[in-house]
Amino acid sequence: MKRIAIIGLGVSGSYLLNRLSRDHEVVGYERQKEGQFQAVCLVPETQIITSRGVIPISEVRAGDLVLTHKGRLRKVIQTFSRYYSGTLVKVTPKYTNLPIRLTPEHPIRVTRSHFFKSPHPYEWISVGEIADPDQVKMCVPGIAKDQEVKPVISPRLIGYYLAEGYSGPDETYFYFAKEGEEDLVDDTVNLLKQEGFKCHVEHRETSCAVVTYSLKLANILRQFGSKAYEKHIPFDYVNLSQGSIVELLRGLFRGDGCRTKDGIALTTSSITLAVQVQLLLRRFGIFVSVRQDRIAGGDTSVINGRLLLRMHTSFRVDVNGRINELLESFGEDALTQYSWSHADWISRTNNFLIPIRKYESEEYNGLVYNLEVEEDNSYQTIVGCLHNCAWGTSKHELTKIMKPLGIDFQKYILFNGKAMQVDLGNGKSRSIPLKGLVTYDKHQLEVDLTKGKKARFGVKATPTMLKDENYDMIIDCTGLHRAFLPKIKNDMWVPCVEYKVNYSDGKTPFEDFFIRPFNQLSGYFWYFPLEKGSAYVGAGDFKKEQNEFVDAFNAKNPGQIERKIGRPIRISPPKYCEPFYIGNVVGCGESIGTVFPLLGEGIIPSLQCSQLLCENLDNLPAYRKAVLKKFEYFNYVYDIINLKLQGKFSMMKQLPLMLKVYREMKKMEDRFGMEIRLNDFKTIFNSY
Repeated sequence: MKRIAIIGLGVSGSYLLNRLSRDHEVVGYERQKEGQFQAVCLVPETQIITSRGVIPISEVRAGDLVLTHKGRLRKVIQTFSRYYSGTLVKVTPKYTNLPIRLTPEHPIRVTRSHFFKSPHPYEWISVGEIADPDQVKMCVPGIAKDQEVKPVISPRLIGYYLAEGYSGPDETYFYFAKEGEEDLVDDTVNLLKQEGFKCHVEHRETSCAVVTYSLKLANILRQFGSKAYEKHIPFDYVNLSQGSIVELLRGLFRGDGCRTKDGIALTTSSITLAVQVQLLLRRFGIFVSVRQDRIAGGDTSVINGRLLLRMHTSFRVDVNGRINELLESFGEDALTQYSWSHADWISRTNNFLIPIRKYESEEYNGLVYNLEVEEDNSYQTIVGCLHNCAWGTSKHELTKIMKPLGIDFQKYILFNGKAMQVDLGNGKSRSIPLKGLVTYDKHQLEVDLTKGKKARFGVKATPTMLKDENYDMIIDCTGLHRAFLPKIKNDMWVPCVEYKVNYSDGKTPFEDFFIRPFNQLSGYFWYFPLEKGSAYVGAGDFKKEQNEFVDAFNAKNPGQIERKIGRPIRISPPKYCEPFYIGNVVGCGESIGTVFPLLGEGIIPSLQCSQLLCENLDNLPAYRKAVLKKFEYFNYVYDIINLKLQGKFSMMKQLPLMLKVYREMKKMEDRFGMEIRLNDFKTIFNSY
């Protein structure tokens, strides 16, 4: 048994951690650089907005409906938990004292734009990448309107019940102060009579109660919770008419609200109710703050003359700003004409822009959680939107590689391609039939590969740091960086940029895979479909013109940019990336050049390289020999690209070289996920 350290937990590093842990003592280290999402997770108590209330992420189950960054409910496909030891980022937005604590690479939805700039470019960035919290604002969406629903009874009566009510087996109580709330008592009595329920008023020492004995009413109101800390509003009530929402909030704020120096406030022991009030007001373009008020602990307080013993933590909802009309009437006109004094709260694109008040880090040891959500791949906490990512590959090869590890690759597939269009320029194109080319959730595959293994995320491993750990072997899976291996002389790499774009109207630029090679084959533009209505749009170019091309495409085909990734990719083949090993350090994957130079695709080659390392773990010279043989055809492709870039390529002179590449690729059609046809080869190379 060997003691092994794996540096870098991308796909190949995660694969090695999973496979080698079966027979060896293995620890994985991941520094979580941009574009890597291996441990995107949150602490167990993180509150998630679901259709059944606001609940800790540890209690969310597959099948639950969660609120996404598009302001709509979508199903949780799968939940994940893992042990995490490392650094957490603690973000506390302005206007609340409720932080979120998450791993540094977890994507969070923000904008870097000034409020008055329009439109706002929203993006998903790893929270650990926020260099200056003062320069970003967290983005919280408005609520997408669905089919209008009608309340089961008077919405104002529901509001009174949420504030002051209790429901027993067949009786319902509405409690009010003995003095000062006589008008609320009368209003409740009248509303009950209008709904056809008999009631009476019981006067007590410090309070009075409107009591009605009706099994029907008790059953209706129990759906809103019985006890104060259980109170909630059914999620579909966000689709009440504006008039009904106003009536419900009028009853709630009259019963449990109070005036403050700057506006009005509501205090409740139900965090679900507090957040749901916030959701209802988003329908009017109003963002209100929710903060923890008092901790449970048995202290007492006096509300409207009533002495109360605090048994549960309370939460406060504050509605601030210029709201004189709102205070006077809480009427529909006042809400729809509402104007804020806080310009940084609301944008012109139905998103609320929340500045970050505190940005801290802390050490953590324990379980962390994540969710896989259908379509939108995101979920809302009570203070922000988080993301749960995709890549292109051949499903046949990945299925074969993952099967021995007990992982079913099929469940990670997001889009199955049928034909890839290749733009040949001058209005011409070529359609290449696909044989298993898919986009898939790379991040989730990495998470599952490392689940239950010894992985230290948020740790930048260095030779000095590991010097005293006495590892028998250190595997460098750090890609372009080769952090533990000597730098490569005359290294060749291509800068790339990629955007995840959502086309909200459903009108995507292409229905399937699309690429456009650049002149001299210096790189290419790609469009990889993801879930319905979204895609990865990107380009890599040796001449460094990738940004201009992608920006022009996005301007012509506007969509909502949800994430941007930028990093170079090594295209020097293994032949030019030696040494593969030195001392007790051995390289694997992109760190030793296993990226197909023509396409810049390194996932499958790096996994194949990982397999070779596992098979030759005790014989590194044999490993070197196996890698050079396996990827020998990369040399031919690399030579053709160099000739193209130098303007020295001739189809006649280089035909033998071209045929070598074609024959190798033809033998591996399933590995490439497409039909390899000689005519396509010749046409593309002649066109560019």
